Amino acid sequence: MKTVYDLLTEFKSAHLWKGALIVFPRAETLEKYYRVYSMVLSLEPERKYGYRKRILNHPDFIRLFGCQDELLIHDAIRAMEAPCDF
Repeated sequence: MKTVYDLLTEFKSAHLWKGALIVFPRAETLEKYYRVYSMVLSLEPERKYGYRKRILNHPDFIRLFGCQDELLIHDAIRAMEAPCDF
C-alpha cells in the first residue's frame, strides 16, 4: 500500500509537484511535512527511543525549520505515513 510520502516522491520525480504547490494551498503544509519526514528517515531510520529529541537538537533540523517543535515531527510522520489508496 502506498503512503502519502510515496505519492509525493513520485510527483517530485515526475516534476509535477511544483505545479501542485501553486494550485493547492495544503500542498505547502505537505511540502514541509515531506521535508521533515525525509530528515527523520535520513537521521533516525530505526526511530529508536528518544529519536524526536535527537532530531530536534540536530543542527540541520534547526537550520531548516528554525524551531524545536516536537509536534511538527509527530504531525509530519502521521501525515506522510497515512495510506494513500486510489
